[in-house]
Amino acid sequence: MPTTDPLMTGATPADRPPIVALIGLGALGAAHVATMINHDPATVVRVIAGGERGERLRQQGMTANDRTYDLTVVAPGEDSQPPADLVLLAVKAYDLEPAIADIAGQVGPDTVIVSLLNGVASERAVQEAYPDNFVPLAYSILSNAGRDDTGFRFYAVGQIHLGEPTNDPPSAR
Repeated sequence: MPTTDPLMTGATPADRPPIVALIGLGALGAAHVATMINHDPATVVRVIAGGERGERLRQQGMTANDRTYDLTVVAPGEDSQPPADLVLLAVKAYDLEPAIADIAGQVGPDTVIVSLLNGVASERAVQEAYPDNFVPLAYSILSNAGRDDTGFRFYAVGQIHLGEPTNDPPSAR
């Protein structure tokens, strides 16, 4: 039977929901995943996780603010699905190098890659690994995310601020 799933029929981004992949499902990553799903349930959110953690997330989902979210979990490097429109890196600095390799299967020619790590060194490292992709400078404001005995908890919707390294001339992006 032919598929009508827009992700499997070669649909363009204009006629399918956005695809977002995230690596680093700690408090910050969980808050952004929950916010994206709550804002637009049609958004396809993939969480990149392997091993026991990946299996646990597949089986139990993620709990944030007392709500459990079923997640699409993909293994590091897995490329069996169409590339993501946006990849978010929400890992700690010491996990950046393996995370850059782990997102490879989610990155296509039009994928925007956003690093939520402090400082601009992470954007440079990502841009070196993916020279043909747009990697904006970025920072996230979300200081109240954490974990308790029920899962992740956050009390405000955070913001991700994006920018170009230079804006002379102003970017069309």
